[in-house]
Amino acid sequence: MSGITCPICGGNSNCGNVAGKPHGECWCDKSVFPPEIFKKVPSNGVENYVFDKVAWRSLRTRKNTVK
Repeated sequence: MSGITCPICGGNSNCGNVAGKPHGECWCDKSVFPPEIFKKVPSNGVENYVFDKVAWRSLRTRKNTVK
């Protein structure tokens, strides 16, 4: 993984997988990511980015309020 810093906001991702928690216990394992979040980072290695929950919430909220 590229680290625990979110590539969107620079915050700590608090990633359970990076912290060594068992698979399935991280907040992101139960989350649905809007496609827009992946457009905000370079396409090479996008699967290795660790997103911040704040950035994720921000995009989810924005998506749900735009009609």
